[in-house]
Amino acid sequence: MGKSKREKEGSFSFIPIVIIIIILAAIGLIWYFFNENIKDTVGNIVSNIQAKMDGEDEEVREEKTEETKNIEKNNNEISFDEAMEKAILEFEKLGEEGLEKTDLELLKVKRDEVEYFRIFSGENTIEIIISDGRINRINGEKVDN
Repeated sequence: MGKSKREKEGSFSFIPIVIIIIILAAIGLIWYFFNENIKDTVGNIVSNIQAKMDGEDEEVREEKTEETKNIEKNNNEISFDEAMEKAILEFEKLGEEGLEKTDLELLKVKRDEVEYFRIFSGENTIEIIISDGRINRINGEKVDN
């Protein structure tokens, strides 16, 4: 004889569990990408790691802090749009063509009590000091202004 109805229903299926896990993962990803506080936190962590990888020591950081205090006194803050335009011009100097503001990703980062706009294109990254609009880093390399 064939299997009874009870034996067929008794088999365990992973499909509902997999579907629930996928739904929870999708909700988590949506929440992650729309929560600005997490983006700022991750940006600060990445900035601190990058600074350590660049070999900056405490003395250099103290000098930067004094320098940035003087910059903050100028009060010539750059806006989001101005930073994007400046970044597009710099990306063009680096060989990228046809970029628009919609092609760029912007992250606001705070490091050593100084706020920066970190702007990403497909190929390059530029960091602009918000308080005075100077380009601070190109592709992780410090720029002398």
